[in-house]
Amino acid sequence: MPLSPRERVLYAGTCQGTPPLERFPAAKAAGFTTVTLFTSDLVVAREAGLSNADLKAAIAEAGLLLGDIEIVGKWLPGQQPGTPLLPPAMAEAMMAGTPEKICKAAGELGARAVTVADLFGLPFDGPEVARHFARVCDVAADHGLAVTLEFVPTGCVQTVAQAREVLERADRANAGMLIDSYHFFRAGSHLEDMARVPAELIAAWQMNDAGATPATDDQFADMMIRSMPGDGEFDLAGLMQAIAATGTTAPGGIEVFSVELVRLPFAELARRSAQGLDYCLELAR
Repeated sequence: MPLSPRERVLYAGTCQGTPPLERFPAAKAAGFTTVTLFTSDLVVAREAGLSNADLKAAIAEAGLLLGDIEIVGKWLPGQQPGTPLLPPAMAEAMMAGTPEKICKAAGELGARAVTVADLFGLPFDGPEVARHFARVCDVAADHGLAVTLEFVPTGCVQTVAQAREVLERADRANAGMLIDSYHFFRAGSHLEDMARVPAELIAAWQMNDAGATPATDDQFADMMIRSMPGDGEFDLAGLMQAIAATGTTAPGGIEVFSVELVRLPFAELARRSAQGLDYCLELAR
């Protein structure tokens, strides 16, 4: 079954090291329709004297849409900054990412959605997680936003099956899941579970590649060692075909954290990302 995402997304994780305003024209020239932003990008923009209104105008001027603002990191009781799973600065940033703060900024920027994830490694309790996730969805709805639940191997929601459970228990019309290939394979999600997800529960997907086994025992450090699709060992063909089997038309794109790739001129990085997305779409056939 062919897969035709309604938007081609260049995710903020690929763009680290390039100031936000420098990304937008190159992303458009490479054929992307949509970009995302980290909350750290908003800090960089403010330090450069740019307001949320300035960023919103620059994205529109480039002819792009703004997808998600990432991430709402503080939304579950028990999340604490002293986790060994995250560098201290990252943990502090997650603790500052409350639903109210992130949704307000996302609304001002004209974003489509906010991304929600736990990175503190809390135990999974489906009903309890769903209850708190539903509250985030309600806060987002007040700002006209959708909510994208990202499952990650270092969080309490680790697999596609757990993400589906949370979404179904929360039962919010503005919610869906984000499928990231790194998180999918590193946390042991199953292709058959992916293929059975109802299309309406898929909000977006993002592809990247890496070695079949972690490069380091440090889980956070390993997340930063990724490559463009086709340059690693993930079963991306299996994943893309499983996503296609759902019938989704959700936005899809590329998110690659890589020290080597960010050294490239950004126009070249954007072009390589577009090629990586085309490669993935071909795998879905």
